[in-house]
Amino acid sequence: MEQICKRSNLFAFAGMCAAETLNISSNAISYLPKFVFAALPMLAVMDISDNPILYVTPGVFNHIEHLLNISTTNQGLCCFMQHTVRCKSSAPQKRRLCKRLVSRKLIGTFATFPAAVVLIFNILAFFITARSSKRANRIFLYLPIMDAALAIYLLILVGYDYTFGKSFILVNRVWLQGVECHVLQAISSLSISGSSMSILMIVIEWFSAIYFPFKVESIAESLYRFSDIYLFWPISFTFLRSRFLAIADDLCFPYHPSGNNNLLLYMTLFTAESCVFVLTVTQTVLIVHRVGQSRRDANRKWSTNDRRLLHRLAVISINSLMRWACLMIETYFGLISSNGNTSATEYIVFFILPINSVVTPVVFTLSTSKFRHRKSSIDKPSSRFFSKETQ
Repeated sequence: MEQICKRSNLFAFAGMCAAETLNISSNAISYLPKFVFAALPMLAVMDISDNPILYVTPGVFNHIEHLLNISTTNQGLCCFMQHTVRCKSSAPQKRRLCKRLVSRKLIGTFATFPAAVVLIFNILAFFITARSSKRANRIFLYLPIMDAALAIYLLILVGYDYTFGKSFILVNRVWLQGVECHVLQAISSLSISGSSMSILMIVIEWFSAIYFPFKVESIAESLYRFSDIYLFWPISFTFLRSRFLAIADDLCFPYHPSGNNNLLLYMTLFTAESCVFVLTVTQTVLIVHRVGQSRRDANRKWSTNDRRLLHRLAVISINSLMRWACLMIETYFGLISSNGNTSATEYIVFFILPINSVVTPVVFTLSTSKFRHRKSSIDKPSSRFFSKETQ
């Protein structure tokens, strides 16, 4: 005991080696370094309430072997106690107590992999598309940018998860109201809305190439003449969400309604984006129907190019439905519970959406004959390329 007390003179609270009770409430303490309580090995009762603690070093209470009770107004401190310590907190209970920003360690550790894959695939698709200087390729240029934004969102989340660790519970309220979370909300909203709108614009041109083959050039020119203006859709939705809707989820995911939100505005935005998904899937189905009908009328079998077309449109439809279903799930859990479903949100953010953002550049760029054969047709409008595959 004497040797322990001699060593304890090197730390804070020196000379209090035999103390069994400590009251340091209301002392404006904001940081607890690792060895701050190393000089109090016999401490049994501690009151550390009414302190604006923002960061706690993991293991800070491990040096107090005899600690039995601790009182605090900061519920997050209870996350750093050993199971033998009775932690009494006057703060309201929080559903995600003692969890990190990304609650599942496996997700937080391996989230960098899908983010890296999404980033690599979309950067590759961007530079391949950028080889064309024609305006008709701008939608194909915007699409990988929007999908790459999701990778940036994931990497920032993982970075903050690594920075906060278990201390995230202490800064949770500040995080939700901070600039970083609002920026993440804007990035993810712009990525999802922009990608969906870009795909719809491309499918509209493909639909025109099948149903109005003699007007396809004029329709394509009309579409791509306003290729910059269509960005008003995702940008305006992102602004409305960031400005008027409260953030309800720690992952700053924009499709998670909060009790503080204008529910009418949220459902209006969600319905409008649902219409984009429905239009995309409907047009892909109509394209397949028209191609199949033309083959039956001509007594011709489906060619290799027809089957490729069918597979491509099927992937686009499934991808769009999967993304829309994820947003439906998030909206449902957000409406029935103010806390939503954390596990569902994490799986959507770290698995489902990255799959969507990887499939998109593969379908629209990396699996096309322009990429496989590196022909000069990469500079041609997409409608001309598409019409060749359907002949």
